[in-house]
Amino acid sequence: MSRVYGQLVSRREFIKAGLSLLAVSAAACAPAGAPGAPTGPRVTEIKIGSIHPLTGAGAFEGNLVARGVRLRIEEANAAGGIKSLGGAKINLIEADTQGKPEVGQSETERLIREGCVALMGAFHSAVTIVTTQVAEREGVPFVISVAVSDRILQRGFKYSFRQQPNATMMGRLTVRALKELVDAAGGQYRRVAFIHEDTEMGQTISAAAFSALRDAGFELVEDITYNAARVTDVTAEASRVRAANPDIILMNGYYPDTLLWIRTFRDLRLSPKAIVGVANSLLSNPNFVKEEPKLAEYMIDGNYWWNPNSDRARRVKEAYEKRYNEPFTNHSAQGYQSADVLIDALERAGSSDRDRIREALAKTKLTDIIVPGDTIEFDETGQNKNAQPLLLQILQGVVTPVAPQKYAAARAVFPIPPLDERLR
Repeated sequence: MSRVYGQLVSRREFIKAGLSLLAVSAAACAPAGAPGAPTGPRVTEIKIGSIHPLTGAGAFEGNLVARGVRLRIEEANAAGGIKSLGGAKINLIEADTQGKPEVGQSETERLIREGCVALMGAFHSAVTIVTTQVAEREGVPFVISVAVSDRILQRGFKYSFRQQPNATMMGRLTVRALKELVDAAGGQYRRVAFIHEDTEMGQTISAAAFSALRDAGFELVEDITYNAARVTDVTAEASRVRAANPDIILMNGYYPDTLLWIRTFRDLRLSPKAIVGVANSLLSNPNFVKEEPKLAEYMIDGNYWWNPNSDRARRVKEAYEKRYNEPFTNHSAQGYQSADVLIDALERAGSSDRDRIREALAKTKLTDIIVPGDTIEFDETGQNKNAQPLLLQILQGVVTPVAPQKYAAARAVFPIPPLDERLR
């Protein structure tokens, strides 16, 4: 006989009680989600942070991204939440970077303190470099919604993932598509002026584009860098472009600053054979068509977009435009797709544990996507190795994919008509 808690029990009863205690202890130590593991308190809510410029520099584009994120989260919650977590709902907490790295840092830290187990952001590459660094330090998964700088994922981070093309992909593939247009037109239009903003985005994209232009046999006749957040007049710089007499003007920049450039070109009667964006926020934005329909016509942009061959993408486009009463843009599509990547990872992780979410993101192989490319899969740096920018042109007031051929809905117009003809 043995004594347990002051009572005499038989040897058989003592052994049975001990085995039961061991079983309970083993279950308590088992990983969450493992067979026999206790469920513990039911997870009813998962906090996710969305951090973008909602005011200040980049607010126009930043809100487009944020609305794309919001739409996908709303869809997931309406469809029953994260099913592997018993229908836990996503609590999306939004933060405003104001386009400033120091604000992005403090807001990222705040979101993590408030319990966000994953983050999305942050639009500006210079801001995203800082926000991903904070997330890496704290061990919080960060899905890059929009930010192209190669450097973001060249620091050996384990918690950052990007489904969109990076700067090198954008620069090289845009120039490659441009070369095909020039060659098809006889090959004589090779004088290029390149205008780009001066932050991390402009620096990395210009470096990739310069290399690609040189390899493709183009002649760089003018290179102009400017501050997108502060610029108010580009007459002097645009006059330099006119004096250089380029065949093609290549442009990287944001919406308001690029619009200023385009209107100045009109005022100076500058009429190149093409104006081509490289990840430009204006030249493939449907809102540009509303603001300046004549100037927008025939503009070209190498950029991320939604897949015109995807039925799901078309449904998302319709849902977005109904929800927000505005055109579905490349930025909205990237926000939506990034949120979709994170939701898929949450389902497969079956947990709100940050490390398990990170592990699920690293193993992503998503096929039901709305962006170009057959699948979203991340390489060892966190970059989607199948990311695919498109060459887009505004034709009859519609942003239209014109290359690669797999996604083309029309043939590109190159050279474009002279300015006077376009303004009639």
